[in-house]
Amino acid sequence: LEELPVRIRYAGDVRGSLADIASMPLKTTASEGWIPANALGEMQLEPESASISRRNGERINVVFGWVRPGLLPIEAANDVLARLDATGFELPPGYRLQLEGDSDAQQEAVGQLMTYLPVLLMLMVTTLVLSFRSASSAALIGAVALLSAGLGMLSLWLSGYNLGFNPLIGSAGLVGVAINGAIVVLAALRADAGARDGDTQAIVEVTMREARHVLATTATTIGGFLPLFIFSGGEFWPPLAVVIAGGVGFSVVLSLVFTPAVFKLMSAPKRVRLALPAASPAAIVMALFLGGCVVGPDYVAPTDLPEGDWIEVVDVDGDAVLADWWKQFDDPLIETYVARALEANVDIGVAQARLFEVRALRRQSRSALLPQLGANAGYTGYRLSEESPTVANSGGLAPLEDEFFDAGFDALWEVDVFGGNRRRLEASSARVGGTEATLDDVRLSVAAEVVRAIVELRGFQRRLEVARQNASNQAETLVLVESRQKSGLAPELDILNARAQLEGTRSALPQFEAGIRAAVLRLATLADRDAAAVVGDFEAGQPIPSSASAPNPGLRGDVLRRRPDVRAAERELAAATADLGVAISAFYPSFVLGGSYGWQAMSAGALGSSTTDTWTLTGIVTQPLFTAGRLGAQRDAAEARLVASERRYRRALLLAIEDSEGSLNRYGRSLESASHLETSSESSARAADIARRLYESGLRDFLSVLDAERRKLEAEDALAVRRTEVALNLVAVYKSLGAI
Repeated sequence: LEELPVRIRYAGDVRGSLADIASMPLKTTASEGWIPANALGEMQLEPESASISRRNGERINVVFGWVRPGLLPIEAANDVLARLDATGFELPPGYRLQLEGDSDAQQEAVGQLMTYLPVLLMLMVTTLVLSFRSASSAALIGAVALLSAGLGMLSLWLSGYNLGFNPLIGSAGLVGVAINGAIVVLAALRADAGARDGDTQAIVEVTMREARHVLATTATTIGGFLPLFIFSGGEFWPPLAVVIAGGVGFSVVLSLVFTPAVFKLMSAPKRVRLALPAASPAAIVMALFLGGCVVGPDYVAPTDLPEGDWIEVVDVDGDAVLADWWKQFDDPLIETYVARALEANVDIGVAQARLFEVRALRRQSRSALLPQLGANAGYTGYRLSEESPTVANSGGLAPLEDEFFDAGFDALWEVDVFGGNRRRLEASSARVGGTEATLDDVRLSVAAEVVRAIVELRGFQRRLEVARQNASNQAETLVLVESRQKSGLAPELDILNARAQLEGTRSALPQFEAGIRAAVLRLATLADRDAAAVVGDFEAGQPIPSSASAPNPGLRGDVLRRRPDVRAAERELAAATADLGVAISAFYPSFVLGGSYGWQAMSAGALGSSTTDTWTLTGIVTQPLFTAGRLGAQRDAAEARLVASERRYRRALLLAIEDSEGSLNRYGRSLESASHLETSSESSARAADIARRLYESGLRDFLSVLDAERRKLEAEDALAVRRTEVALNLVAVYKSLGAI
């Protein structure tokens, strides 16, 4: 059985009787006659309780219509609206007409396209500005985009087609092809030196060179869309083909004529400034935006570094390399402990963490130049009191309980017209460079401290060895004197002098052992290692580390540019200069663009429909007028910090020169002194041996033996100290030259 639901509206005296309804006459298509409704089959009367149709909280009356095959819904809807307007039809107060179905879907798509258009334009402008790094070049591409869309609409008008959804979609594709040609030509012009200088001949040559690409793209695009225009027919595809093919054809003029002409004007040489009438505020703002104005002083790195010769450079072999300079000592333990310290040292870890921090802050500063996007969603459920005025005044129509859903997106962009955010990014980048230099300085200091600790440890071990050897010799001398005293050949005074000298030598042993322990603890701290393991690595009897060659200091200017502390001071000066620009930009207006798009509905399923969308577009300009001197104080403070940074940079130069000059001088003098002490040590050892043999033969008194042995001990200890100083001074030379 087939059921045919029929909805009938009758007056009250008729709809109560099934017989009256069954006898209702129906017109048939087979004949001109009428038949009663019950002739179609058995009828049932199913009453319904009255209800009010609602949609999103609004009462609605639905009128259905069917479209013939081959007719576009948008055309039918436009025809209905035109006929209603022609008859002077007016809706009652409080009513509105809304189209649904395919036509409504198309109108909704158009509305969403126009809603997202500002956000898309904002993202496109941002991409162009960041790509070309020029607001004026981005403005030129934007002008080409607008003109190409206009040329597409001109093509549509010339063809006689109506504006609809497809032509709008075609305009979007047309803009992409048109600006592609303009970007190709503009990029080639910017890459040519003659074109950048405004040379007309160079601009023409570059444009003609790129014309083949533009014309090939144009011909390919037009050829691809011509079949849609020629063979498809109807009102659906031809408007799309006309807009794209016609607009692309016309846009050749934009790529090959308009773009080079505007570039010529942009690259024209600057002329002498003349006194002109005051421009309007709007013109000033637009000019500043297109020109990418950045207020505040531009940083210029200092170039007047001291380039003179060193005051005094000792003549030493200068073939040692600066990279990994600790390897010049040819000591495996030095290489091992330096490598471990560079990896595990706490101070280096702190400096690395600080570097990560400033790099993150630089990314934060860079983000201020780009639009900020966000999303939101919400739900609200409520119930009204039956005694509330809203319910009482609604005549029972207001719902007591209801729900509200909302979701959407928002965008915010602070347009950096006067360069405050760019100055912040500049300052952040300078601080990253300064922190990197500081990290290099810490790494250099840690490596130098490790080598110093090992050199001092070896030095104390050598001095301890010398003292023990001399103590052993002096103990043998004491035994000899005691034997001679028992034989009556030596007085008791000789025994007392020998014992006094022996104990004096032994008294220095704890001091050397303490020095060794201090060096071990220092190494354990630097390398983040257990002190007991360090003791096991450094056995006694190893020589004091030394290098066969020293580095060539080169020019003073090169040393200053290489030293991490000087580089850090220079980066601090650059950051302070950018900070002054930030403070100055606070005096100028700030421009903020914002927008949002979303949906609000009484049910979650309705979100996304055309009747629930909502959007906002805002632009805010803020100009400080009265700040009670706050902005001026900030600027003055930034200027003071800039002056202080200049002084600190100058101080860093002076201290670097002092350090380098002093290190080179001390190293050379210590080499010379060590050479003399080696001769002295050899002579003292020989003199002590001769004095001892003469005493044993009875040819000299015991005082000559004591004096010779004392001089021998002093000379050997002094030589150990001097060799330690030579190595330490060489470490200081490497550090002062900025070797890392």
